[in-house]
Amino acid sequence: TFNSVRVVAMDRDAEAIKYGKENFSEFIKDGRLVLIRGNFADLSKLDDQSFDDILLDLGVCSPELDDPARGFSFYQEGPLDMRMGNDQTLSAVDVVNEWSEKELSDLFYQLGEIKFPNKVVRAIVHDRKKQKFSTTRELAELIVRVSGWRQKGKHPATQYFLALRL
Repeated sequence: TFNSVRVVAMDRDAEAIKYGKENFSEFIKDGRLVLIRGNFADLSKLDDQSFDDILLDLGVCSPELDDPARGFSFYQEGPLDMRMGNDQTLSAVDVVNEWSEKELSDLFYQLGEIKFPNKVVRAIVHDRKKQKFSTTRELAELIVRVSGWRQKGKHPATQYFLALRL
């Protein structure tokens, strides 16, 4: 039965942990739910934890995307941040404004799986000389301007933003 199931939930996002504590307190109190703030790479560091199964959700969720202040959305104006927590020092604004053309191309190619990111990367490097990027909309609009819409229903910045989050 599900009453004997014990769940250990780990998330990098402090807001997700807060939500879990507020909405699932009865499961925490009876020991069926343990919430840990951390990265999935930290699973091996958990003391005395054995698992029958592990389910990993490596994406972002609607509350993260819907809150422009979090800096994940290309549809809404927000800071170019994309960090899952304040404990991370490197933000998207740092990457976009400081990394070399080669580093950006490699990032978008490897993590965003964008086959030909060079045109967008050259535009980023060119435009940031005049004014540093500071918002999600600025970057998203540049990507739309340079690469255009190729697939209906999929924003051109999707894979670029994915790479920056990773």
